[in-house]
Amino acid sequence: MAGSLVRSRWAGFGAAVAVSLGAGGAGWIVNAASAPAASFVSITPCRLFDTRPDTQVGDRGTALAIGETFDRAVWGTNGGCTIPNTATGITYNLTVPDGKNGFLTVFPGDAALPASSSINPVSGESVKVNGGVVGLSATGGIKVFTANGPVNVVMDITGYFVTATTGSGPAGPAGATGATGATGATGATGATGATGAAGVGGIDFATSFGHVLTSGAPGPSVVLVSVVVTAPTDGFVVISAAVNLALESGVAVRCSITTTTSASAGTLEQYVGGASRAHWSEARGFGVPAGDTTFNLVCLQENAGANVTTNREFITAVFSATRI
Repeated sequence: MAGSLVRSRWAGFGAAVAVSLGAGGAGWIVNAASAPAASFVSITPCRLFDTRPDTQVGDRGTALAIGETFDRAVWGTNGGCTIPNTATGITYNLTVPDGKNGFLTVFPGDAALPASSSINPVSGESVKVNGGVVGLSATGGIKVFTANGPVNVVMDITGYFVTATTGSGPAGPAGATGATGATGATGATGATGATGAAGVGGIDFATSFGHVLTSGAPGPSVVLVSVVVTAPTDGFVVISAAVNLALESGVAVRCSITTTTSASAGTLEQYVGGASRAHWSEARGFGVPAGDTTFNLVCLQENAGANVTTNREFITAVFSATRI
C-alpha cells in the first residue's frame, strides 16, 4: 500500500506506551538485546531551563560561554519540570535562540563528551530547534556542551524512560480435584460476535552507531538501522529517524527513510571547515498493510573525500489503525 507524506518535528505520542531499549555504560542506547527493557512515559511538555534573563527558568539566567559544559539536574523538581528518580533517560526539545555558528551536545551527566552534536546553530538564523533522546547519569543529571558562545539555551522535556518491571504474587494452595462429571450434549454454535475496536498502536525502536560511509561519486548506500512493523490490520505508521555524522571538509552526504513500497530522499547539506558535525532527522507517515513491513534509515556519501563515520543513529515506528 502506498504511503502519504507527512513531515513534522518531534512530538509527544499521547498516553504512556512501552518500548524496548538498552543502556550501555556511560553512553546511552547501545544494544537493546543486551540491556533491561524500558518503558516510555509521555508527559505534557515542561521547561527544564531557559538561560535568557528576560524569560529565565531555573537557577541560571546567563548565556553559556564558549567551550562551557553546563550541568543540569533532571531528577526531582527543577525549573518547570518534576521528573521521578526512577527515570533513566528523557526525550527533549532543545532551542538555541541566538544565531551563531557552532554546535551544542547534550549527554549524560556522568559520561565523557561524545564526538557528536545535538544541534548546530548557524549565523543568520535567529532560532534553531531540534529534538533528541539522552540518558541520565547515576544521580539523574545531564550536561550541555557548547563549542561557541556566548549562547542562550532552552530545554523542554517531552517524556522520560523508566526500567520496565514484571512480577507475580505467590501461588495459592492447590485445591482438591473434583469428581469427573458426565459429558454434556454438544451445544449449538453461537452467533459470531461483533469485531472489537482496533487497539492503540505501540512504538517499535532500534538504534546503532559506528557505521562508515565509503567515499565515491556517489558511494554505495549503507543501511544504518532498520525497524520491522508488524501491523495487525491495514493502518498507518509514523517513522522518525535521525543520525549524527562527522564530516570532513567538502564532503556531502544524503540520507533517507526507505521501505519496500515507498522512499523519501532527504538531502543533508554539504558542510565545510574540516571535521564538522552534522545532524539529520526526518519524520514521515506511511500507509501499511497487515503483516510485516521493514523501514530502513539509509545514507550514502555523494562525492569523493575522506570516509564519513556515523556517531549515533536511531529509528522509531508508531502504528495506528486510523490515520495519525
